[in-house]
Amino acid sequence: MAIYRFMNLIMEGKPLPVFGDGQQKRDLTYVEDVVRANCLAMERAVEGRAFDIGTGQPVILLELVEAI
Repeated sequence: MAIYRFMNLIMEGKPLPVFGDGQQKRDLTYVEDVVRANCLAMERAVEGRAFDIGTGQPVILLELVEAI
């Protein structure tokens, strides 16, 4: 949701909020990848198990804001 919110703020001409020093790391995962992971889990009937879905490649918040 961070990118969605940031893009909306940019379109509204508002500043992007960065709390602290901006060095917080986030693992941003594309929604289609999350859907695919959930479909695969359903196909394999892995009932009662929890999975973290992510890229494993964290992005530093301040770098993301600068890129946007």
